[in-house]
Amino acid sequence: MASERYVVRVTKDHLVFCSGHFISYAGHQCERLHGHNYRATVEVEGPLDENFYVFDFIALKQRTKEITDELDTTCCSPQQTRSSRSRSNRAACG
Repeated sequence: MASERYVVRVTKDHLVFCSGHFISYAGHQCERLHGHNYRATVEVEGPLDENFYVFDFIALKQRTKEITDELDTTCCSPQQTRSSRSRSNRAACG
């Protein structure tokens, strides 16, 4: 049993978040800030433990909910572009 690997995928209606973003083109042109709704899915892979679980589902559900709550109403900005570095003090999303 130790050599067998199992995959568990979890998605729930409450594992969602809203986030804003924009895309910069050619380093100086940017589209308008806008947002999307996202649904999170978690996939874990591994051998079964002594209780025949791949991972503690309760802990996985709690941690995933914490992460989606933290991401909710945030702005995903392109941190590595020249345009975002030069305007970092004027960011539209705090």
